[in-house]
Amino acid sequence: MPLKQEHQSQSLNQHNSSVSMITVLDHLGVLVFSDQDAQKFLHSQLTCDVAGLSKDHATPGGYLTAKGRLLCTFMLWRMGDEFMMQLPKSLLEPVMAHFKKFVLRDKVGIRNASDEISCYGLIKAEPLLAKDFCFPSVNHTLCSFKNISILRLTHERVEIIGNQVTTKDIQPVMDNMLKVGSNIWRKMDIERGWPVILPETQGLFVPQMVNLEKSGGISFKKGCYPGQEIVARMQYRGTPGRIMYRISAVEGIAKPGDPVMKHDSQIGHVVNAEPEALGYTALAVLPVDTRISGLKINDKYINTLKIIDEFTLQD
Repeated sequence: MPLKQEHQSQSLNQHNSSVSMITVLDHLGVLVFSDQDAQKFLHSQLTCDVAGLSKDHATPGGYLTAKGRLLCTFMLWRMGDEFMMQLPKSLLEPVMAHFKKFVLRDKVGIRNASDEISCYGLIKAEPLLAKDFCFPSVNHTLCSFKNISILRLTHERVEIIGNQVTTKDIQPVMDNMLKVGSNIWRKMDIERGWPVILPETQGLFVPQMVNLEKSGGISFKKGCYPGQEIVARMQYRGTPGRIMYRISAVEGIAKPGDPVMKHDSQIGHVVNAEPEALGYTALAVLPVDTRISGLKINDKYINTLKIIDEFTLQD
């Protein structure tokens, strides 16, 4: 379904209105895992509980190095007998190559399905969808309509996942929504506290540093997976020395992976960042009990600093 990207410069504040909005999630792609061993394989590789994932639920999760550092974060759900993993397009090929190193004798097919599957982000769409289609009532659940999957992320954000053929039935609803740029979606990810790992930040963070356990992306009851010992040790034997904050500045720029400075010392890194009309909004991993005084990114002072808590993640 063609949908032009419009209003790329819109402010994040616009989503606070009652207007229903839609964007093409063109920064995201989908890996598809198929064949008889797909569930077993993914369960042994990822931080989340794949074996217990029902067909009407999705789960966040992480894929780690052997040292417990994040290669990517993602959303995972079933579609028929296949598993769909949504992650940034810039990571699709390297992450797929990493998975294939561990397939060995398992019967697992892995393909980049981004040309087959389209993902649209809808904001404040419940009144339009619930009347004639369906709207999931709980976060991280899905409902289906004529081979379209509707995935609820939060109370105000859902995704429509399908292709140009299957989405034609819902086209009239989508045509009646305000079209916005995908930057609005990414800013809402930052507002919510969802950490999107990108090439610049691969290998920098242990999952608990970016609150993956608080968003439901780590199962502490499942068996082994790469990096599991590091994750379990942090959970049961101590607390992370670094945690995630939402920050902003009214001048300057910030990019994923940029160092955060305290006076003349580097104390952390930017996870995600998006420009605003003045400055930027961002997520950053910093030491516990960090104070705002003296914090800089790219030689510009930070203006706000707020810990990302569990309530924010599950709103």
